[in-house]
Amino acid sequence: MIKKVFWILIVLYVVVLFKFYTSDYSIVYDLNDFHIVEKATSDFVYLEITYKDMVFNYLFNDKRKLFKKVVKDVDVILNDDSVCLTPKVGSSDYTICNNEDSLVSYQVMNNEDNYKSESDNFKSYDNVISNEHVYIWKYDGFYYLNDEGYKSINIFKKDRYSNDLMINVNGYIVFPYYDSNYLFSDFVSLDMSSGKYEIINSDYKFSYDSYFVGNRDDSVFFFDNKELKLYEINYKKGKVSLIGDSKKGYIKFVDGVKKDADVLEYSNDKITYFDKIHYFMNVSNNILSYKLNDNIKIKYFYSDDIVLVNQVYDKLYFIYKDKLYRYSNGKYDMIAHYFEFNFNNKDNVFVYYE
Repeated sequence: MIKKVFWILIVLYVVVLFKFYTSDYSIVYDLNDFHIVEKATSDFVYLEITYKDMVFNYLFNDKRKLFKKVVKDVDVILNDDSVCLTPKVGSSDYTICNNEDSLVSYQVMNNEDNYKSESDNFKSYDNVISNEHVYIWKYDGFYYLNDEGYKSINIFKKDRYSNDLMINVNGYIVFPYYDSNYLFSDFVSLDMSSGKYEIINSDYKFSYDSYFVGNRDDSVFFFDNKELKLYEINYKKGKVSLIGDSKKGYIKFVDGVKKDADVLEYSNDKITYFDKIHYFMNVSNNILSYKLNDNIKIKYFYSDDIVLVNQVYDKLYFIYKDKLYRYSNGKYDMIAHYFEFNFNNKDNVFVYYE
């Protein structure tokens, strides 16, 4: 009996210890002259550091550590009109500054303008990081950039300037095989982790007056407004199925549950049911705030004449003039120059982060 009680207590102790070291948490502590609010989940660590009545905040896309109180020290840089803090969290070098009562990235405070014109149509700056995959639409295919360099993926024989029927879902880009002008029969499924693609052939005819309506598992759903037909495209198995028309009826997904639908919900209301994407940041031009405290604003780039093209975890991807940038951990880096960004900077950059 005593032995049984002993093992029960051991199991309970392990369970409590496991929950203590792996569960989400929010704590407050002081470190020298700094007051720190620390929040952690399985996806990120968020910090608010108060120093002489100034509040700085930071977001790390990192799994929570075994132990709490991740800040071991804070470096301070004092100037006449600014204060910069760099919390020592692992090997990170993440600096945010208070400049005249506004939070700015260190580069912005120092007016670091590294833009310069290029004569080439395309140029990679070799700043893509590990596990990052960047695709830039180039009318007949993509430029594919990763941490090993870049390559050109040529899919079509002629340029296609409109790519509005193109979707990025779960690490795949799915879009029509654009070599047909008025109707098309096939789709392209591109694996963003490798740059490999396949043509998904079908016996159907689709009009370009269509839209992607949602996704579920390894499929996307596609509604043809002209023919009033609903299709399921399995982008991993390479299969297209007709699942809704005037004879079959129509379906939709509500909170992951399949339900009956009316064709007018698609043709008139343009309903969608994509997986919800959780964004960590609110972004307005060159100003960001973290959703854990939207009252604190950070100016992350020196110009507000930018186009935000993607947000992945704690990373922002944006276009300024003819350059693609990434902002993360208090720094922005140029990823690529593409001259066509001067004329077309919408729906032509796709990012997947493993």
